[in-house]
Amino acid sequence: MHNSKSIKDRFLSKVSISEDRNKCWIWVANCNIWGYGKFNGNGAHRFSYELFNGPIPQGLFVLHKPPCFNRKCVNPDHLYLGTQQDNMNDMKEQERQRYLEGEELPQSKLTEENVLVIRHMWNNKKRFGVAKQSDLADMFGISQCQISMIVRNLSWKHI
Repeated sequence: MHNSKSIKDRFLSKVSISEDRNKCWIWVANCNIWGYGKFNGNGAHRFSYELFNGPIPQGLFVLHKPPCFNRKCVNPDHLYLGTQQDNMNDMKEQERQRYLEGEELPQSKLTEENVLVIRHMWNNKKRFGVAKQSDLADMFGISQCQISMIVRNLSWKHI
């Protein structure tokens, strides 16, 4: 059976739209790790912009107009085109610039507790029978290079 729903209808079925057109349209479906909606292989806010406002020229970004900085908002009236520099300026002005570190990173294999144990074991090698960094790497399922960075405080510097 063929799905007769248009792509616009599919998109709008994943949005909570207020009767007041000036309010945010909230994306209620899947989001990426940064909290932006995902739709049809793209950002939902980008899809919304193109659906209601037209194509996005190459090299430009879809940004949220002040005061709307809601990552889940897909209201086309709250979106505008800008450069990467515009995006960075917006982030700085709104104090939204925050870098993930340590176990907050989605790809992190370690916890802060693991890192403290690694440093403790390396600093007390004889007591723990650790001869090489590769021994610790095998124990924690990471590379020797990562162990080296940890014990020299070049990574996980925040703890």
